Amino acid sequence: MLDAEMSSLTFESSKVRIEPGIITEVVGAAGVGKSQWCTTLSAMAYLPIEYGGLGGGVIYVDTESSFSPSRLVEIARSRYPKFYDVKALKKLTQSIHVFQCSHAHELVDQITQLDATIIEKQIKMIIVDSMASPFRSDFDSKHIPERQMMLSIAASKLKYLGETYRIPIVVTNQVSGGMKKGLADDGENLTAALGITWAHAVNVRYRLQNKPGKESMECLVSKSPCSARLSFQYSIANAGLIFNEK
Repeated sequence: MLDAEMSSLTFESSKVRIEPGIITEVVGAAGVGKSQWCTTLSAMAYLPIEYGGLGGGVIYVDTESSFSPSRLVEIARSRYPKFYDVKALKKLTQSIHVFQCSHAHELVDQITQLDATIIEKQIKMIIVDSMASPFRSDFDSKHIPERQMMLSIAASKLKYLGETYRIPIVVTNQVSGGMKKGLADDGENLTAALGITWAHAVNVRYRLQNKPGKESMECLVSKSPCSARLSFQYSIANAGLIFNEK
């Protein structure tokens, strides 16, 4: 599951890869599993290289108070029962460094101060869940230029961190209703939130969406410099995000 040279993570039974040095965005409406995706990645990242992990800790910037330590333990224990015994589970919870940020300026300030934590805690992945929440709540339509400026600062710093430390950067994003010219078009009458400035900063985008009448949901590769527009079926279980074999 791990490409040792590139230090990437790959979900089992799929071609969904989380690459280092770039920003990977997970976008979708509420309830499709964005936070489940992030929590699953957290459990995967701590695994040793020989188990398919990154062998290190995770910075988890939580802007919606959605991170659950008990859910992390449940996913880890269910997904990797041979590795995560009581001792390993304790080390896992200690390796996830959670920062709560409810406002946009707090989020940007936190992102710009992450270098020391990355070095001191041997961080192998940064997760921001979600980027959209504080920016959409703090800025109305009259303050778009200020919002875009702060988004640009955050995006530049995240790119720097990914490239400098060769670690994956994963962020979640919300959706806006309706097709709007100039925004990132993901189809299904919805667009990724935060506008064109943020859209250009994202290297890879995975869109999560419900499929009416089906038990599983769909993950669509809607933006990637090296992948076709593929789709994968997935479901949410005790073991987190599970991609179904076709």
